[in-house]
Amino acid sequence: MAEITLELSNLAGALLEGAHDHVRGDLVRRFGRPLVRAGETEIEGRFVAIALGKLGGRELNYSSDIDLMYLHTGHGETSGPIRISNHDFYQQLATRLTHLLCTRSQEGFAYRVDLRLRPEGAAGELVASLDGAVAYYHKRARDWELQMLIKARPAAGDLLMGETFLRMVRPLIYRTTTDFSLIERVSESRDRIQKQRQSFAKGGVNVKLHPGGIRDIEFLVQCLQRLYGGQDPFVRSGGTLFALHRLAEKEHLSLGDYSALSSAYQYLRTVEHRLQLLDDKQAHELPKDPDQLERLARKVTPGATAAELDSDIKRCFRDVSTIYNRAIQSQGPSEAPAHALQDTESRVSVEKIWSPQLRRIEAHSPDLARAFDAVPIRRGAQMFAHFLDRVAASGELRRRLEASPELVACVGDLIEHSTAIADHLARFPQDVAELEPDAAAPEPAFDPAADYNEQSMQLRRYFRRRRLRITARSVCGSQPIFDTLAQMSDLAEEVIRAAYEIAYDDALEQHPGPPPTAPLRIIALGRLGIREFDIGSDADLIFVLRDDGAEEQPFWRDVVTRFIETLSNYTREGRIFSVDVRLRPNGRDGSILQTETFMKRYFAERAEAWEALAYMKARTIAGDIEGGRRFLEDLQRVGWQRFRSETDVAAKLRDMREKLERERGDAEPVKTGPGGYFDIDFILLYLRLKSADEFFELLSTPERIAIVRELGGLSEEQARFLEEAAVFFRSVDHAVRIATGRPTGRIPAAVGAQESVGELVRRWSPLLQAGQPLPAVVEQVQSATRAIYRQVLSESGSA
Repeated sequence: MAEITLELSNLAGALLEGAHDHVRGDLVRRFGRPLVRAGETEIEGRFVAIALGKLGGRELNYSSDIDLMYLHTGHGETSGPIRISNHDFYQQLATRLTHLLCTRSQEGFAYRVDLRLRPEGAAGELVASLDGAVAYYHKRARDWELQMLIKARPAAGDLLMGETFLRMVRPLIYRTTTDFSLIERVSESRDRIQKQRQSFAKGGVNVKLHPGGIRDIEFLVQCLQRLYGGQDPFVRSGGTLFALHRLAEKEHLSLGDYSALSSAYQYLRTVEHRLQLLDDKQAHELPKDPDQLERLARKVTPGATAAELDSDIKRCFRDVSTIYNRAIQSQGPSEAPAHALQDTESRVSVEKIWSPQLRRIEAHSPDLARAFDAVPIRRGAQMFAHFLDRVAASGELRRRLEASPELVACVGDLIEHSTAIADHLARFPQDVAELEPDAAAPEPAFDPAADYNEQSMQLRRYFRRRRLRITARSVCGSQPIFDTLAQMSDLAEEVIRAAYEIAYDDALEQHPGPPPTAPLRIIALGRLGIREFDIGSDADLIFVLRDDGAEEQPFWRDVVTRFIETLSNYTREGRIFSVDVRLRPNGRDGSILQTETFMKRYFAERAEAWEALAYMKARTIAGDIEGGRRFLEDLQRVGWQRFRSETDVAAKLRDMREKLERERGDAEPVKTGPGGYFDIDFILLYLRLKSADEFFELLSTPERIAIVRELGGLSEEQARFLEEAAVFFRSVDHAVRIATGRPTGRIPAAVGAQESVGELVRRWSPLLQAGQPLPAVVEQVQSATRAIYRQVLSESGSA
């Protein structure tokens, strides 16, 4: 659905732009260019068509109106041959453009054009001046008119002028504080619109205006965007589905709410499309004729009945209304923000709400229906129902699941413990094949013969499927935690090398001439550097050139840009992971490409102690790997020579650790709080800096513990406990990422999510036993870890 609405919007945008250019060209030939006085000279006036509504959000229906607003700059007159005022010129441009798009002919018509959303509505000028429009929105615009601008974007004419207009009104759209009275005003506006338009529905079911329908989802999304968009530009997005994704990523929506809203939106929009394809009309109401309703049901979901269509639509209405009422109508200034609300599914009764889906599956596959009926589902009930919708609609998926009871059990286990994985399976049900115990070896990461964009899509798909396979081994197979992290790291390295190859080949096509002679080294730090990469981890990378590659930097900068885009961009296939390049010398102010000599000089003269420690976790993972390994060995030796000789190394490390506690301990207690995982990390860094001159590569936490124990830095008892604590902390972190879909660094407050995390941790760590509360065990492990930290890093070096 998202791809179809995007393509329909792109088509409308292309036709709008072509129509504008055609009409303007005719007018200029007759009247000349519209000129505006600018000091002592005259410049050409500008005109822009701003797309609003579904066209603005790039989510156009098959039979949507296109909502437009026309703006121009400057008074004056045209340059001839016939001179008219600029005002008349732009009026004619707007009138003829609208006429060309919506007038019927023997070929039909292109689009119905709705101009009622312009400043002052139907009473306003057909084309408003830029200054007049900005003044209107600052002084007289009603609240719903400001909210409407969330989806606004320049679509034809002078796009730069359109962007200027949006920058001038954007502070009015988004708020810098969380103002729940704003939600209430918008909610009242929504209710008035709904009551007014429901009066025309003649008693039928309207998928757009019914409570819990399409309009409610759009209103809720826009309310949350207005609340949080002032502080966080990341959530500003015209498209509803994309905005939902971003709101969830920033935790303004729980993953359960996000999944329910996005699934309902896609389903209801699909129903809307099928209705509009019947007669090319803006239909939103289900047919009352039973035969037509049966046909519609089959068009929405092959093999479905009218009763099943009715059940699915009502479920969507019910899910959306629950979230809408909880997130908006029940909120006040003293209550928790939207992202702190509990998941909808944590309130779902243990009653099997997926019974309608089971009946549909049973009609085709009774054995599979019985297998699903036996799956123990409590917390994941709503997500399980969403997934069974997909199973009921796919014969291939039913056959695959029916052939493997183990696969059914694993799917249920994953959905019960992870809303993120459940959402993955609902969006990409074909990926269930990755969960089979004897799944075939994955296809190549990308096709070398495809173009850059297709290769990038293939790589994202490959990463998504492989990550799911590794996660399933972890959850369903209780694979040891550091084995899982090593496999995640191997996968990350594989896609990084593939992304580098894709970016390099594409850059070669864009830069004619001989290829570069100085190879690039891509170096991983942080969790990827020590092979403990996990779900939701960023890849901390730096890019280093040999000294003789300075003249080739433009080429390599282009490669790095394409490389980061391939890994980090959002697409319909999802994204791979974020790339963080801030650990390079001078941070954000430093060049994204570094040379060997500059880095060695920087570490010998200017680097701070924390930077030397960060590079003790460095590995070269792509490009010139052997050359990078030699460079890192030299670089770490420089760091050791500078910092190891200092007498107050332990004191400096304690200061660094205390700073992390102050700044991040409350937000990430399991990781950075007192006695958290960072205590183990600092113990190992200190002991290695103190006594390990040899350059070691591929050092995970257990491997580092083994090395410092052999060197005499830890007693057997200390080393054994730190190994158990490292497994425990990484297990908690991994379980939180699985259960919530995010690397939060803290135990979830919601009871259901906390139970899920505890059940997972017990599969990987013996420190948490059945019946023990997870927070209490975390505190015990932190207390014991902090005791060893104090022993090792005390000023006297003893307990």
